[in-house]
Amino acid sequence: MTINPKNIVPARLRGRVRALGDAVFDRFHPDIPPRHLRRHISPLWLDFKASGADQLEFCIELARLEPTHRVLDVACGVGRFALPVTNYLRQPGSYEGLDPDKEAIAWCRDHITRMHPSFRFTVADVATPQDRSRTYTAATYRFPYEARTFDVAYAGSLFTHLTEDGARNYLGQIAATLRPGGRFVCTWLLFNSQSTQMLSGRSMETLWSVNCGTYRIMDPMEPERSVLYNEASVRAWYADAGLSIIEPIRVDATYCPSRIPMGRDEGMHLYYAQSVIAVKQ
Repeated sequence: MTINPKNIVPARLRGRVRALGDAVFDRFHPDIPPRHLRRHISPLWLDFKASGADQLEFCIELARLEPTHRVLDVACGVGRFALPVTNYLRQPGSYEGLDPDKEAIAWCRDHITRMHPSFRFTVADVATPQDRSRTYTAATYRFPYEARTFDVAYAGSLFTHLTEDGARNYLGQIAATLRPGGRFVCTWLLFNSQSTQMLSGRSMETLWSVNCGTYRIMDPMEPERSVLYNEASVRAWYADAGLSIIEPIRVDATYCPSRIPMGRDEGMHLYYAQSVIAVKQ
């Protein structure tokens, strides 16, 4: 295939303009991670600080997070949840963040652990769409924590990017790390018998066109891009993991329709985003 140089120049210019814009923004916002890191975890139109604060408020109000609790943040990214939690936890409370993104973990260690030694961050040696060379897959990865260690576990927009084998493994791993009575808060994209009726203008068959049985995906070449689950199946998997769902399942604190800016279409899948709170039996 012949590449037309005229088509390359605009792309290079766009890249340079974006880099310049990122540098200017980062200079005036030193209290949050740089844009090139945040771009990997969510769209930049999602307010990083406000959504992180909402996550914390949600966990305090509905999952009974207390200042002295031990917290596990699975798929912690660049600290959107961790940063507001630093102003809430106190000794003997502690925080553990786990994520496969080495650059994100490095940022968190440099900017959070340095100031808050009870906040620790670990690179998960698990394969991702960006790096398939890791030792484990989501279906085989084992968490590096002792059983019954944590009071609260949080996973924002993790299960929205895991297919069934990985999702069921992570549910089991998280359940094992929780003490009896510990709470687990996480995000799922869910559908049930009422979804197509309530969201007729945002059809799941259109958004997630590939039916895989217990879940639906957008792109068979990139299945982890977005995964929509049958709610009945997810409920059964929670029970298998020893996790009891606290009713009702709620609209997600961060990934919800109210955060979609006017005129944007790429956030339509957020209408299916739900927060599930569960307790370890």
